[in-house]
Amino acid sequence: MNKIIYPEMYREITKDNIIERIKITEWLYLFNEVNSADMYLMIGEKKALLFDTGFGFSGWKRLIAEVTALPLTVVCSHGHDDHVLGCFQFDSAYIAEDDYELCMSNDTVSQREKQIASRRKKTPNIDSVVDRETYLRTTLKNCEFRFVSDGDVFDLGGITLRVFPVPGHSRGSIALYCKEHKALFAGDAVMKNEDLVYSHRLEISAPPQQYIRALSRLMNLDIKTVWPAHGEVPAGKELIADTREMLIDWTKHADLERDRFVVPQDAVFGTPGEVRGRFTYKGMTMRYNIKHLDEIREYMRMHGGEVE
Repeated sequence: MNKIIYPEMYREITKDNIIERIKITEWLYLFNEVNSADMYLMIGEKKALLFDTGFGFSGWKRLIAEVTALPLTVVCSHGHDDHVLGCFQFDSAYIAEDDYELCMSNDTVSQREKQIASRRKKTPNIDSVVDRETYLRTTLKNCEFRFVSDGDVFDLGGITLRVFPVPGHSRGSIALYCKEHKALFAGDAVMKNEDLVYSHRLEISAPPQQYIRALSRLMNLDIKTVWPAHGEVPAGKELIADTREMLIDWTKHADLERDRFVVPQDAVFGTPGEVRGRFTYKGMTMRYNIKHLDEIREYMRMHGGEVE
């Protein structure tokens, strides 16, 4: 499947289409929130699974109920707010234990205010389409979080989804692999025609050697389509190899004099004035924390030039 499913074109956001539901196949639906976060609903013979819950700008469980009445399992790819704040709608959700603290740290009024502000550049009418007061009152405290580990399998009946850790973007990032359809649901680990973000604080993100090692492991899977959480979808398996190749090239050729940029004073996320790096490789771009560069080069020095 090479045809771009989303975005063929960006839609004008209204109160009625904050979430857009797109049917991919009989077993797979994509839910896109405000032209940004992609969530995936997989439907088996006995159960259904929702991967990620988005910003939480609106309650949209009805969009799931309209296509399936099967028991629903909710799994989060990682703990960043644009993937977990929608969990307020559900009684329980799964997440990697390494990202639980990150997830709950986002459950604040100020963080939700930041999410609204972060959308204003791309969605200028965000303040009129999101019910701000209702949004700020939502909370994750009513959602019971359970932990997933490497190799855990969700059996939906005819469809299985296996957990693969992909530490990098965050320490607890995971992907789900469906062997029956040779599909990988990748969260923020890889992006197609979207900047790869590796610029978070070191206590939130994972060391580069772990990131590269995780991508090497994914490359061994029998994959036809990759479904990232942002950017164009779907992608081919080559996106995984290309991302790994970019990281390896970055370890060897990144130049802070060339790559550096300063976080602008009006930035919603990140620390204004902080120095970050931007590395481009074969048309792909990664924004990175400069301390990760020190981290990987020290690792390489200690391991004979190896990067994983």
